[in-house]
Amino acid sequence: MAGESSDGVQHAPIAGPLASGTTPSLTLARSITCEGEALASIPPFDLFAAQLSSESTEAQVDAMKKLSVVGEAIGTEATLGKLVPYLAEMVAAGDDGDSAEDEILLLLAGQLGMLVPGLVPGNQAAPMVPILERLCTVEETVVRDKAVETMNKIVPLLLPGGTYDSGQPFSMLLGASKRLSTADWFTAKVSAAGVLPAVYAFYHAHGSRANGAE
Repeated sequence: MAGESSDGVQHAPIAGPLASGTTPSLTLARSITCEGEALASIPPFDLFAAQLSSESTEAQVDAMKKLSVVGEAIGTEATLGKLVPYLAEMVAAGDDGDSAEDEILLLLAGQLGMLVPGLVPGNQAAPMVPILERLCTVEETVVRDKAVETMNKIVPLLLPGGTYDSGQPFSMLLGASKRLSTADWFTAKVSAAGVLPAVYAFYHAHGSRANGAE
């Protein structure tokens, strides 16, 4: 059944896992130039990307809160092939120090942890490491702390094998650790202190399979 918002606008329900039978939020309706009935036919990833690229901070926050739900809706393959690369580009182009951006990055750091290992198997989660590494360098403390927390959750699950090239994930973790610990700004160094124990434990447990990673 179509829902009605406080402003009297009728919205058609979004079907599928993205909405769990609920109607589109007023935030969503305002952030996307689209008729309410047409929202139901927009694929979850496209809907997510449209909200994040909107000019409304409220809409961007609303979208990021649904990141793990979007991942479940599109599946593991699309999450790794489309969603994670999209997030990596977004983070790389971000404006560090912007308070609204910091709120979105904080949500991102937490949502990434919700994708592993339920949706994304540990031995396929390496593409998330560069995103978390970038989040570990931002100025806002709560973002860095959440990124470190998620990194420490994911690292023990990065079992060698699967889709990794030779030497991964060892070379990736070692590279990230070096960049954080030798960065010019203390913020990254603080994050390095938080993730190095997990990286060391991973090497200690699986180092015999590092295949010469340096």
